[in-house]
Amino acid sequence: MVKVKIGTEYYDLSQFPDECSHCHHAVKAEVISTTMNATQNIIDMVFACPRHTCKRVSVAVFKREMINAIEKGKGFQLKFLHPRNPVDPVFSEHVAEVSPQYVEIFTQASKAEAFGLEEIAGVGYRKALEFLVKDYCITKNPEKEEEIKAKMLGAVIDTHVDNHNIKQCAKRAAWLGNDETHYVRKWIEKDINDLKGVIRLVVGWIEQEVQTEILLKEMQ
Repeated sequence: MVKVKIGTEYYDLSQFPDECSHCHHAVKAEVISTTMNATQNIIDMVFACPRHTCKRVSVAVFKREMINAIEKGKGFQLKFLHPRNPVDPVFSEHVAEVSPQYVEIFTQASKAEAFGLEEIAGVGYRKALEFLVKDYCITKNPEKEEEIKAKMLGAVIDTHVDNHNIKQCAKRAAWLGNDETHYVRKWIEKDINDLKGVIRLVVGWIEQEVQTEILLKEMQ
């Protein structure tokens, strides 16, 4: 906890911001001003990035949850920074070549998640998975492109994915992805982080296969 003075009163904050929301570097925040909305139990702290290549201003929002009068003495927790400027995920050139649309959709989904729109982000990750798997299958079976495009994702995985690891991981990613689009969840102990984790496994196995093919062609 750190203390901050607003007017004549001192308040406990969970922490000072330690990252610039513009350049995303770790920083020691230079506080410009701090204000409090007592009605909403919110503290806004304006601070500047000290890095000479940035010097941008951000706002840290702290909130104290008021359950009852006893809670009044507890500190304020850092909730988020404005502006929210999420960092784009990084993709290997091999994956981007297999499915550039996957890269675009996954990036948009990650931005939605960064803004707290997890219900929308989950649907986006599911769509990204479908483009990744179908584009991968099309690269392996270009003569069946229209057939692959028209099939449901599950059928594509069953019929056109030969690599065992890709098939098994893609199946499970599809199961979790479907939960993000259906009214009733089947895998209730899993969440969007599990979905992203399994998608990363699919990406990893695809990348290994592509790299192996390149190596074998180069060293025949």
